[in-house]
Amino acid sequence: MSFNLLNKRDDFLYFNTDEKRVDIRPNCMGFKQVSILFNRDKQMGKKYFHKCITSCYYMNHKDSPISHQTKNIKLKNIITYEDGLLADFDFDAKYYKDFEDLFIESHYSIYEIRYLKLIRDIDDLIERLSDIPLFIKTKVEVYVEKGTMRGGNVVEINDTINAFVTIDNSKEKKESVSNIEFLDKMREMLEKKLIVEYNKIEKAEKRLFDE
Repeated sequence: MSFNLLNKRDDFLYFNTDEKRVDIRPNCMGFKQVSILFNRDKQMGKKYFHKCITSCYYMNHKDSPISHQTKNIKLKNIITYEDGLLADFDFDAKYYKDFEDLFIESHYSIYEIRYLKLIRDIDDLIERLSDIPLFIKTKVEVYVEKGTMRGGNVVEINDTINAFVTIDNSKEKKESVSNIEFLDKMREMLEKKLIVEYNKIEKAEKRLFDE
């Protein structure tokens, strides 16, 4: 059984209640992914580094108030943090991603990481399926014969025009609903497994504290 490298009394990132901001433990600054991110920030007060640890905490930490949300919803909500502190933040920047991967690997067990990845994949599929419309509007070419009234005028020659038509997409929509119901059941099953894994880690950490 593989457990967190850092237990709760020495978590990698944490919310500093005194300063009312996200902070990083000093004993984690020696990790290459952390030091590179820190040293690359040339701004006064290490503002970019603070953005990195803040976004990583809210996107990935178990104690984040938005931890239960899907990734896309998290991204929508996190840009409102501190009046837009992270509005222009690049979540795909290489050195940030390296740092984020390090945090996830230290914060979660290998089993938790697997379950969470599957849950996120399911959430992405559900969002895509939910976007399938009941009706589809599409552009088609319509043949217009000479002498036909068009816009109050008589068409003088045979012609083709572009027109929009609405197509019934209920069959595909119905299939998407069935698939969503199936994926929801899978997600629920994975969440139960994830809770079991959380409980295992809690018990293991408790034994460490008691010793």
